[in-house]
Amino acid sequence: MLERLFRRRARVPADVRARVERLPRTPTFAFVTNDRAAVRDVAYPAMEVVEDLAHATAEFVVFVTPGEMVAADALVAFAERIATAPDVDVVYSDEVGSDGDRFHKPDWSPELLLAQPYALRLTAMRRELVTAAGGLRAAAGRAQEWDLLLRVTERARRVEHVAELLCRGVRARELDEDARRVVGEAAARRGVRATVARCPHAPVFALSVEPHERPPVTIVVPTRDRLDLVRRCVDSVLARTEYPCFVVQVVDNGSVEPATLAQFDAWRRDPRVVIRRDDRPFDYAALMNDAVAAATTPLVLFLNNDTEVIGERWLDEMVGWIGLPGIGAVGAKLYYENDTVQHAGVVLGIGGVATHGHKGAPRNAPGYHGILHCVRDVSAATGACLLTRRDLFTRLGGFDRDLRVAYNDVDYCLRVRRDGERVLVTPFAELYHFEGKSRGDDSRGQRRFDREIALMQQRWGPLLQNDPFYNPHLSLRATDYRLR
Repeated sequence: MLERLFRRRARVPADVRARVERLPRTPTFAFVTNDRAAVRDVAYPAMEVVEDLAHATAEFVVFVTPGEMVAADALVAFAERIATAPDVDVVYSDEVGSDGDRFHKPDWSPELLLAQPYALRLTAMRRELVTAAGGLRAAAGRAQEWDLLLRVTERARRVEHVAELLCRGVRARELDEDARRVVGEAAARRGVRATVARCPHAPVFALSVEPHERPPVTIVVPTRDRLDLVRRCVDSVLARTEYPCFVVQVVDNGSVEPATLAQFDAWRRDPRVVIRRDDRPFDYAALMNDAVAAATTPLVLFLNNDTEVIGERWLDEMVGWIGLPGIGAVGAKLYYENDTVQHAGVVLGIGGVATHGHKGAPRNAPGYHGILHCVRDVSAATGACLLTRRDLFTRLGGFDRDLRVAYNDVDYCLRVRRDGERVLVTPFAELYHFEGKSRGDDSRGQRRFDREIALMQQRWGPLLQNDPFYNPHLSLRATDYRLR
């Protein structure tokens, strides 16, 4: 039976009452739970508690499982976020697990929700959208709520994240056959041809994808001599890449060593390799922009000469994601020579501009709540291995010539996102990156490096301190996702 609970003003803390009174309107919420104790301290004047979704009448529904405890100000925090935009259909919060472990989450990432139900607690969904999506499905078994959230967010106009711990006692979700099935169904609805399997290294699903189409890709590899590096890079691409439609464009930036030039001559006999000579002083942005201008393929992939391909499906995995609507760039997972993580997505703000999250973590480490094994949104990915569409790169003006060496990849990715497209990183495209061996550390050209830092801070300053995919409660002084 429907029971509507109106909190008496005397029981609402003064600070919460003041927040409610500032709201332009008070959206209504229905808790769906058979554990009323979980919501007894919630301080909000327009809420109901029901044991069955069919009995809910409020604008938004919130599922609560026995054993969980909802923060007193949870609905106020949700209402404040909903007030910022009338098109918000889903809003979720951070959580504390039943083991006391905090999960300070990133902002909305549809692909991350396929890998794990990270946005499930605490979540408010617009009730009319829940109804339109068909409500809970018995066929989803024990994954009914995850299945519902997947279907609702596919229809949602806007999904918002409140970076506050609004639910405690959240139990780990079962990654059982029911969950694997609903994730596979969700991927298929989105046009993703994915194999869904339980990841052996983290409590998440691994989504390995197949492209619907295999358009040709130009792989651009700049080098100036350093035959030891570029030969390992190019030979690994030629020998290990399963993807059938690619050409390697080696940009020869003034090589002079006879052994290097001889290797270039040998590669010219392979129809998959093109050698372009460009003798200008090293200017990464200009070299890459001209290389893309010379390319004719719809996709281009920037690849440092100090990298080495590991798995045969690396390019399939990247192309499989960039073929989806709204994806403007895709990055890979890179390792140092000692099998620790060099790159698995760029985090803004650390070090003043940006750096690689989880840098130095063991190769198979789960990362923060398993994200090292999840395809997910990031603000930027490294240009050491970055796939993008040629038309998008050209339309956005390519890499910024004022960022000759450092941060041009980060700047490009931020412009991709500003243009309304997304940047993903996939852990299933794996390469070694022997970072800096070809030209040394960026900071050696200190004056240039300082100028490029200043330019990035001037251009992107507020965003550099508020990476949407790196929670504000996490440290900007370390790369291991520790608390501030």
